[in-house]
Amino acid sequence: MADTLVIPPAASLTRSAAEATAVAGLIAFWNDTISPGVWCALFLGSALALNVFGVKFFGEGEFWFSIFKVGLVFMLFFFTCKSSQACR
Repeated sequence: MADTLVIPPAASLTRSAAEATAVAGLIAFWNDTISPGVWCALFLGSALALNVFGVKFFGEGEFWFSIFKVGLVFMLFFFTCKSSQACR
């Protein structure tokens, strides 16, 4: 039972490629001077680096990325509310 995978490796690779493409498209919206392939390579390289170094580094990376995401959500709320008439 311990040697079975919940998610097949091919599905995980497909999901990672889709996430890298989404990251590249999102960054290209603001900065189209750098090729989207560079952003895909950076995203996949950082994900690979986190997975290669073991669980401790992966967990710590996920912790800092989640703090970054929460900060972005608060900033999005703040700037949206600041520019909206509904919050005034």
